[in-house]
Amino acid sequence: MEMWAVDNGIQRADCFKLNEEIKGKKEVYAYTNQDVSKGTPVLYVPAHLILSSNKAIAELRTADMEQSEQYVISKDGESQSRQWYLMLKILNEIQLGRDSPWYGWLNSLPRYYENAAAMTDFCLQCLPPLMRKLAEEERDTQRKLSEDTIMKVPFLCDDLKYHPRDFCKWAYQIVYTRAVETEDGDLKIIPLADYFNHGSDYTEIEPYYDEAGNYYAYTSYDVSAGSPLRISYADPRNPAFLLARYGFFDTNCPASYCKLLPPTVDQNMLDLGYSHERMLFYRTGEVADEVSVLVRHLIHVNMLLVVA
Repeated sequence: MEMWAVDNGIQRADCFKLNEEIKGKKEVYAYTNQDVSKGTPVLYVPAHLILSSNKAIAELRTADMEQSEQYVISKDGESQSRQWYLMLKILNEIQLGRDSPWYGWLNSLPRYYENAAAMTDFCLQCLPPLMRKLAEEERDTQRKLSEDTIMKVPFLCDDLKYHPRDFCKWAYQIVYTRAVETEDGDLKIIPLADYFNHGSDYTEIEPYYDEAGNYYAYTSYDVSAGSPLRISYADPRNPAFLLARYGFFDTNCPASYCKLLPPTVDQNMLDLGYSHERMLFYRTGEVADEVSVLVRHLIHVNMLLVVA
């Protein structure tokens, strides 16, 4: 993969390295082997190598795709159309095999995942309520965008269509774990930059795109040799989502969401200030006011029910 990257114009600073850890499975991530000052460019990826939902839609959305799109909409998958077209782009490149310009990168990607889409029904039953809810939503999305939906796509070969659990789930995993959203709403998968791990406390990397769409990664502060190079995948206060989407539990998150999910949210709770986005437990031991309000409200309601 690294030879493929060089041959296709990707440039790395001397400090940029890929580290491999073997802990029952291989984990590969980017780090620096030198002290690097703030604002140093460590990676450049030319625009032609960046997989983009906008470019995938422009390339693959033809008149022949109308029936496929309508089927996705009928499955309530319209909000995931950008991800779906990126999946189709990945699948199209897979069927090209070695003729695909991305073959060297695709062949390097992991085959094993531990996130919600890879879980069994038994795994779901072992999860706490919030985690189970998020995992079920991930699995539901994965099913909507594959299986019968893929059968409607005219340009995919039968091998891909009749093995959706293998190819389509893998394409889903690639898109949903490696794509990043830009300010203009585009979803981009940037080869080699997809080896930046997640950081919740600090992120060493600041992305930049020039007018031509080329990608640059700059250090956001002075980084010591041996440090990982990280970006933020999602809200660090929601480790349950990170586990469902990406398959890891972030022990360094500054806060986590309350796992108490009320069966219904009534107007009284909203008037008291209930909002799940603010139901936080902090690493310092502090608890958000909204959590205390909800607990007091639920205790009060239960006491009234007991009296009644």
